Amino acid sequence: MAPAQWLLRLLLFLFLVLPRVQTESGDRFRLFCPLAPCWHYWNGNCYCIETNQEGTWAEALRYCKRYKYTELITFTSSEEKDWILDLALDNFWVGLNNLEEPDRFSWSEGTPANMQLPWLQLSHTIKKNTVYCVKILKLNLVALNCNTKAHWICKRNADVDRYQEHVGKVLLSPPGSPSQVHADLISAKTACLELREQCTGISVWNKSYALARGTALVKNEERLSAAYVKSDCSFGYFGVNCSSVCSRCYGDELCNPYTGTCDNFHSCRSQDSPAVCERALHSEWCPHFSGWRYWGSHCYYFSTEPEASWVDARKQCRRFRSTDLMWISSQSEMDWIFSLYTYEILWTGLNSRKQKSKWVWSDMKSAAKELNWLRLSGSPFGRCVGLASTNHTTLRLDCDKKHKWICKRLETSDLFDVYTDQFLSGPLHTSFYILLSNAVLDCLKEPNCTGIVQDYQYFRRTKGIDTIISYEETATSFVRRAEI
Repeated sequence: MAPAQWLLRLLLFLFLVLPRVQTESGDRFRLFCPLAPCWHYWNGNCYCIETNQEGTWAEALRYCKRYKYTELITFTSSEEKDWILDLALDNFWVGLNNLEEPDRFSWSEGTPANMQLPWLQLSHTIKKNTVYCVKILKLNLVALNCNTKAHWICKRNADVDRYQEHVGKVLLSPPGSPSQVHADLISAKTACLELREQCTGISVWNKSYALARGTALVKNEERLSAAYVKSDCSFGYFGVNCSSVCSRCYGDELCNPYTGTCDNFHSCRSQDSPAVCERALHSEWCPHFSGWRYWGSHCYYFSTEPEASWVDARKQCRRFRSTDLMWISSQSEMDWIFSLYTYEILWTGLNSRKQKSKWVWSDMKSAAKELNWLRLSGSPFGRCVGLASTNHTTLRLDCDKKHKWICKRLETSDLFDVYTDQFLSGPLHTSFYILLSNAVLDCLKEPNCTGIVQDYQYFRRTKGIDTIISYEETATSFVRRAEI
């Protein structure tokens, strides 16, 4: 690290960090500023003093505006200016400029600047009809070419609400996380801020406000539900420094400010609590038949048919595309199965039918790794394994015995076949989509939807089943695959 940069960071620590650590009130005020290390609190405002990057004035402004209600610094008093100059900062952009009107200076948010104030005087004479941007240079305000490079200082009011409201969503917590519930939103927001990184937001559930620790944001079918996600980013940005651009979302929906994604394909169907919701998620990518459930990026089928032998149970599973009798990957997966189902015994894919001493899953993959923690009990002559939900054990059983079963497959988005230069026949839906993902979401929800047709820049759902050759190079059909 260069000596000048080291000295600058030392001064920032002495003037900003050390006083804040030493005073309880200062530390509490810090809760209202973004968590990125460049942010500091002073006198009701938050300041990002960016020492690691340099850019033009316009680039600096774009960086600041990635944060909610944030601009390049505006000096509102001589005390504020003196506080900044006392930090011995050198080569830092401020919000002062005359880009809009060369004969009048204003701040980056458009407020006119009173250049007659004695403490707001520029250190150098400026030329008429010349565009300038202002930076701090050697303890002075200096007007220079806006395309020169410098560090910058962002500013925003500490009273800015640090939460994004996502209507109809729930913010999930990792399994086993302690739950903290509040009776009102204000106390929940305050408690979440005090927990810092240990709280990611708030889920409104049955007129109560539960603090969350996870980053998964999914749809919730409970009426009047909402999630308040802790985020300092402007709409369309995400990440710790708000430096990444979100994916485009369905309609006017906001992206997840932690992941930048828009999860329209998972929803919570449990009405008990956010903690239960994680075990009762629904995925649009799973087959839309009774008995199918979703957990941990996989789809599971709990049999509704009469009991069957292990071989016949596997045949039933393989009716569904890319599906087999369940393989077990973790103890938490078993716990989830047991929490849902109380039937006496359920067939799994674990067996030693081919070779007595060699245990494999139904797809012939070795189960040696899982058997390090999966304890088998039951008959020593049993060659197929089932789950006993009454006492949470795995039993060796006679493969010809008849029991219910569980099927499993990887959750997949590969549910459409793509055909270029072809149209699907039949009536087209009246809705037009700019994004294919939005058309896919609505098609999956509609049982009679057979696919999606692209015509130039738009996508439309259809119920047609025949393909028509088209000589238009932009014609493409996305044909929905059968789930069985």
